[in-house]
Amino acid sequence: MKLQLLIIVRHGNYDRDSGSLTDSGRNQIKGLAEKLKPFIAGMDIVILSSRAKRTQESAEILAEAFGVDSFECHGALYSDSNIMKLPEALELVRSKKEECDVMVLVTHFEFTEEFPEYFGREELKKNIRSNSLEKGEAWVVGASQNITWTTA
Repeated sequence: MKLQLLIIVRHGNYDRDSGSLTDSGRNQIKGLAEKLKPFIAGMDIVILSSRAKRTQESAEILAEAFGVDSFECHGALYSDSNIMKLPEALELVRSKKEECDVMVLVTHFEFTEEFPEYFGREELKKNIRSNSLEKGEAWVVGASQNITWTTA
């Protein structure tokens, strides 16, 4: 297992009419990138995003800040009518974990609340307690170590 850190990011503030990040949202994600950079410098990074415009814009900012050429969009990282695709998201993580040291999932409120616990239970066989994140914050989960923290 190459994956060392799983970072689960909640997108930044956005305009409900256009679906695009606001200036505040862009600044939130830029600030988050600066907080994370010291922990991931020199590591191979893969960024995965939901298909929503706000998450793609957040992923683009993170990719630029981390020097990553591109990111991938996946429907498994979006919840339809509060139906989360946790098993599909976990399978996505498992399918990419050999490609990187750090995987960044840019997603939504529901996933940032539920996926850290699900990943811990199903993949790491440990209990991880997660709670709500504000927009532009992230969970950082050690994929092989016993660390979990937020950027809040």
